[in-house]
Amino acid sequence: MAQPPPQHVVTFAASLGSARLYCPVSVTPEFANSVQENHKKLTVALLDRAKEICTERGVKAETIAEVGDPKTAICNAIQKYNVDLLVMGERGLGRIKRAFLGSVSNYCIQNAKCPVLVVKKPP
Repeated sequence: MAQPPPQHVVTFAASLGSARLYCPVSVTPEFANSVQENHKKLTVALLDRAKEICTERGVKAETIAEVGDPKTAICNAIQKYNVDLLVMGERGLGRIKRAFLGSVSNYCIQNAKCPVLVVKKPP
């Protein structure tokens, strides 16, 4: 699982009728560290649960957490840890959103140095 790098500016957004208000706020290092620590705890819990599900089904799995842009962090981790198979979920973006936003799974399919299995979201 790739975590986004820590940010020192947070943008709050609010809708007021048809108008939207965006307010960038500088955060203190303590706040940024607190958010990053909570994010790490959630990531570890999610990965532990995923590994538990695999174990219950007789699948040996290892989990890895890296910090950075998900596309490059995943592909770099594949080489760093000599990964045999990358299994990814699909977020279910439509074609238009995927064209504009890009797709981590599409990037990994094209750039990963191992086989990639993309699991589609059930209907």
